[in-house]
Amino acid sequence: MTDPPLYVVDTSIWIGLVPFTPTLLPDLWTRLEGLAAEARIAIPEEVLRETHPTHHVGLWVRNRPHLHRPTAPIWDIAHEIADRYPDLVRVGLKTSWADPFLIAQAISERRRGEERLWSREVVVVTGERSHLPRIAIPDACAAEGLPCVNLEGWLRMEGWRIVIA
Repeated sequence: MTDPPLYVVDTSIWIGLVPFTPTLLPDLWTRLEGLAAEARIAIPEEVLRETHPTHHVGLWVRNRPHLHRPTAPIWDIAHEIADRYPDLVRVGLKTSWADPFLIAQAISERRRGEERLWSREVVVVTGERSHLPRIAIPDACAAEGLPCVNLEGWLRMEGWRIVIA
C-alpha cells in the first residue's frame, strides 16, 4: 500500500491563503490541521522566513514547528539547484531565496523515502506557473522529476471539495 503524499509547500501558497481566514473557510483549515497532525506538510526554513509572522497564516505556519525543515542539511542540494536553475534566485528581492530550498527539500524527502523504502510521493505545492524561457519552480520540478501542483491541484489530490474563488 502506498503512503499518502508529503507536500513541500511554497511561500506563494501560504500567501495565497491569507484572504481565507479560519472563520471564512473553517473546513479548509480543519483539513490543513489534519495534514499537519499527520506530518504530511514540510515547510523549508527559508519558506518560513518568507511568511509574515503577524497574520493568521504566518501564525499557523510558525506554530507548527514539527513541519519545519532546517536549511543546513539541504544546503548542498539547494546550491546545486540554484546553480542548475539560476532563474530561481532573483538577486535583490527579499522573498526570492526559498525556491532552491523548496526543491532541495523535496529532493531530500524523496531520497530519505527511497533509503527507508517508503512508497510516499513527495509533491511540491506552489502558486508559481511556468515562465519559460525563464525557469520557475514548476519547470525545475519537471526537470528534477518532482510532481508539482498549485493550490487547486493540492485540494484535488486530497479529494477536498473546497471552492476557493
